[in-house]
Amino acid sequence: MLSDSDAIKLMTAITEVNGGDFTEPGAKLFAASLDDMSLDEALNGFAEWNKQPHEFGKVRPYDINRVVRANRSRLVPTEAEISALYEATDMTSEQYFVWRRRLIHGITRRNETRTEALAAATRSALELARAQPPARTLPASQPIPGLAHAFREVPHE
Repeated sequence: MLSDSDAIKLMTAITEVNGGDFTEPGAKLFAASLDDMSLDEALNGFAEWNKQPHEFGKVRPYDINRVVRANRSRLVPTEAEISALYEATDMTSEQYFVWRRRLIHGITRRNETRTEALAAATRSALELARAQPPARTLPASQPIPGLAHAFREVPHE
């Protein structure tokens, strides 16, 4: 979430381009409506929104959120890159799904770089391996005394 001073800087930039006026509470509310992002991301999102055709003349938090999410999605590794990274590890398939989900979530929602997201995803997958209880083995099946007669073959007539 943007700090109060970052919210005012963002609203100053927006009003500088779009005209109008803002209040401090309005700037804080606008910033509170944004996803978790830095001031630079918000300013870049606003600049990119200005480059796009739009019918409504004023930017809304939704507009900036949409642009920033799209920019973050472009940073997500492709399936081929994810497969190549996975093949370099010795994870199980269960660990892979935790690892992959955490990697993508880290980039798209947590605003992490690829390196940070990859490290956090690997930690999550390894923690899953440590948290898993050891596999149980079932005892060898033993005949139940007194039931042998129930499984005798019945002659066909």
